[in-house]
Amino acid sequence: YISLALASVLTWCVVPSSAQFPPNGDVGAFAKMEAAAEQLEKNTTRLAEKEEGLMDRALHFAKNAEKRATIQAFIERGSTVLPGGEGVIEQNKDAGVQNIDPRTPKGFGNPFFRKIHVEENLEQLALISEAETKAAIEAEAVLNPSADTV
Repeated sequence: YISLALASVLTWCVVPSSAQFPPNGDVGAFAKMEAAAEQLEKNTTRLAEKEEGLMDRALHFAKNAEKRATIQAFIERGSTVLPGGEGVIEQNKDAGVQNIDPRTPKGFGNPFFRKIHVEENLEQLALISEAETKAAIEAEAVLNPSADTV
């Protein structure tokens, strides 16, 4: 008798009551409700991550725009290096250096170059004038022989 009584008590406690089931008789409603709650939580988390990603992206674009503006300012003012000395600005690499026209004579604008060449020209003129003077004296001697040579 004891086993029968124990079996009836266990059956009475383990068997679900009608209050545990929804009134429409759908047993999967609770599982559906839990799935919907999980999906809502996932959607909320995904939306928060998306908003955070958009905010990070906006901050990234703002920083890049600021950096580009700074670099453009450095380029416009003729700086040869990027902000912080990170690299060389190729457009301004030869800033401050004038390209010399190939038709310009060598030494143009150099006072020492001019002085040296003026002195050389004077020396050449002196040599030429000395040679001319000697030639003139020799020519005069040939054209007008003196009494000593006769």
